[in-house]
Amino acid sequence: IMNKKTILVVAILILLSMLVVVVFFWDGEEPRELREFAAISDLARVEIMPPAASDGPELIVLERRGADQWWMTRPMEEPIWWRLGEELEIIFRRPIGTDDLVIESDRAESYGLSEDEAVRLALFEAGAERPTREFLVGRQIQVIQTGAERTFVKVPGGEVIYRAQRGFGDLVRLSVDDWLEPEDAVGVEPRPLQELEETEELEELEELEELEEPELLEDPDELEEPPLTEEQE
Repeated sequence: IMNKKTILVVAILILLSMLVVVVFFWDGEEPRELREFAAISDLARVEIMPPAASDGPELIVLERRGADQWWMTRPMEEPIWWRLGEELEIIFRRPIGTDDLVIESDRAESYGLSEDEAVRLALFEAGAERPTREFLVGRQIQVIQTGAERTFVKVPGGEVIYRAQRGFGDLVRLSVDDWLEPEDAVGVEPRPLQELEETEELEELEELEELEEPELLEDPDELEEPPLTEEQE
């Protein structure tokens, strides 16, 4: 049977071992909490500020006129293609979840979120003078397992990088001309917005059943399709 002195020494050694583990292995960060960005049910205005390295305009402004028609009001005044207007509504009028990933905040450049690459996006509800929500928008990727689209985003002024469960990184990088209706689209009737939303929700449910996300994302290219070899082409 150990005496009191021996027990005390063992207890001290255990405490010192625990302290060493904490000092050397704890990074000081709390476990990541999933974030959900609330829906903007009455989206009426979108402001897109391209990155500093862009050759395009300093600001693209899109506004909804009437029930379902979207116009570009800056740098020109033209109606945009109805498909893109519907895409804006579908993406932002429902909550946007984020994946349970720990993404290194000091690797913004790897995710298209450096100052020279990120697009600043401001979303306004009807009648609002200030943005209802703002994002710094990085790269858009496709998850190999499901084909689901994802976008790396930050909140202006924040350090955390999120992988949003929507694909809008490419959308906000469209040129002025790409927002306008293409000539070969004339005469194509739009699908009802409710039908498009129901299709989108069904795809998300199927995706959740199939997708298993990694806990740590070290390289955004890991989740993109590899390039085809000459034999596959």
